[in-house]
This record gives sequence, C-alpha cells and structure tokens, in this order.
Amino acid sequence: MLIYLIAQAISPGKVGNNAGLLVSVLFIVFPSSLNWYAQLHKDGYAILGLLLVLYSWVKWTSVDNYKSKLFLFLAGNLIGGVLLLSVRTYAVDVLFLAIVLLFLISLSSNLINKRMLWKAIVGGVSVIVIIGLLVMYAHTYKVGTDVDRYRISNVKDIHIAMGINCPTSESWEWQSNGIFPAKLDGYAKAATEIRLAFLCAAYESASNQDRHKAPENIIDIVGYLPRVLQIALFAPFPDTWFKEVSITKIIGWVEIFAWYLFAPGIILLLWQRPIQQVWIVLGFVFVFLLVYGYVIPNLGTLHRIRYPFLMMLMLLGALGWCGILSEPLNPETFKKRQSDSI
Repeated sequence: MLIYLIAQAISPGKVGNNAGLLVSVLFIVFPSSLNWYAQLHKDGYAILGLLLVLYSWVKWTSVDNYKSKLFLFLAGNLIGGVLLLSVRTYAVDVLFLAIVLLFLISLSSNLINKRMLWKAIVGGVSVIVIIGLLVMYAHTYKVGTDVDRYRISNVKDIHIAMGINCPTSESWEWQSNGIFPAKLDGYAKAATEIRLAFLCAAYESASNQDRHKAPENIIDIVGYLPRVLQIALFAPFPDTWFKEVSITKIIGWVEIFAWYLFAPGIILLLWQRPIQQVWIVLGFVFVFLLVYGYVIPNLGTLHRIRYPFLMMLMLLGALGWCGILSEPLNPETFKKRQSDSI
C-alpha cells in the first residue's frame, strides 16, 4: 500500500496509478518476499518502517498547506523509526544519515521560495531531532543487543580463536591516520569489521563479492564505494547467471533481470519530472545501498536486505516508462512538465 501511495505522491493520476499497482504486485509476488511471508522474520517490520519514513517525506515535500500536515509528517517518521529500531537497532544510525541527506535535498530545492524554505527547515530539523533521539536511545539502552553485535572489538582475534580460515581477515589491519575525527574513524573501522565477519563466515562461498577486499582506512573505503554501489545495484551480473545453476540463483537473476528492465525508466523519469520527490527517493535509497553494500559482501544476504530499496528504484523506473508510454513527449509537453516540476 505504501509503495502505491508513494507512486501517487510522485505522479498523481494515471501514471502513478499504473506504476504503483505494477510494482506493488511485484513486491508481493517476487519469490524473495517469501523470506518474511513464510517465517517469523524481521524484514517485514523493517520494510514497513523504512517505507513509512520515505512516504512521509515524499508526501510532505509535495503538499503546500504544510502547517496542517506537520503532525502527520512527524508521526510518520517517528513510527517508522521506532519500527526500525525495534527489529534492527543498528539501522537507525543509517536512517539518521539518510534523513540528513533528505533534509539537504529539501533545503536546496526550496532556496528560492521563502515560504517553502521555512517548511523545509521546520520539518527537516524536527525529524533530525526525532531520529537523533532514537539513535541516542539505541546507543544508551540497547547496548548488549544489536549495538554490541555489530561493533566487533578485534575481528582478527575472534576468527583465530574460532579456527576460521580467512586470509582477508588475517592480513587486515585498520590504520587510523589522524585526519578524520575519532568517532568517524571508529564507525568506519566497525563497518569494515562487520564486512570481514560476513566474508569469513563462509569465505569460499560463491556468493561472496570481492572476498579479498577489506579497506584499511577511510580513504580506501571512499575509493571503494563506486564498486560497492555497482554490486548493490546490479549483482548478480549477467556473466554469472548460468554458473552453478540452482533454484536460489535462478530466483536471484530473474528478479535482477526485472530490475534491469525497469532501470532505464529512471533516466526517463528524471528527464520528464526532475522533481524534489524523485531526488528524495533516490537519496534515501542510495544511502542504504551504499552502507549495506559495503558491510554485506554476501550476495544472498544482501539481496534480501536490499529488496525494499531495489523495489523503490523499480517504482521510479516504472513511473518513467509509464509516463513515456501514456504520453510520448513532444517539445511543448516537455516544457510544460519542466515548468510544473520547477
């Protein structure tokens, strides 16, 4: 339902209706969704929370009478954040980063319109405070659960003690160069340790991507991020689809092939309607894909975790394709849509 509502908020009318229905149905019928339909799993609650936050932002940035909608905007972010906190404590940190980016997108989109600029400031700062409080709660009262589990003190010693043969872990040593704040450096080190934990859990697994890649400082991480985004968006790549064929692999490449078909539609959508709401969705999705793509090199796990974010990208692609198919662009239509977007 939230996928459909996000589509309507971005493109009201026939285009949003068709794209929203199409991707909502795919969300339900894709085999990967059985991960949380057929077992007690955290994904359903996490996805609900994430989509509720995203819908709140898309809807908020598309309304004019924002004073009457402020409570709903804040409530949607709070409920979505609490849902995510309740099942994936660590993910609230990533959500905070995403919210800061959405605030900057909203702010930059309304620099000319003073009335909308105040809307962006009041709404954005309020949500940053709300999610920031959730982050503080997670770090203060959730110690001993997810926070400890995802802050490994010395991954190399752990693997040696457990008898895990993991060459990448054995040769890895984090380098603090003193350029970046200690807090940021600590987060980067923890993220890399999580990556090593995933890699070494099944080192020889064919689904591990770049198993020899373990950055040793923040600069290395930044340089590796383009490759991270490539994997998070498009793996498994076509050259691997028919190697070691199994039911699980077939499901993976069928779903990613569907995403390949939708992907060009994003470019079409940005050409037709480069509006604030589209950039809100893209910013939200890319923050999570970059973080999850870095810390989870195992493609089987990554595919399950990235599912809602790929579906959001598919929704943007569907909006682009439906827009072109329902009303092929001519110069006059293009000018009118550009004017409407502004």
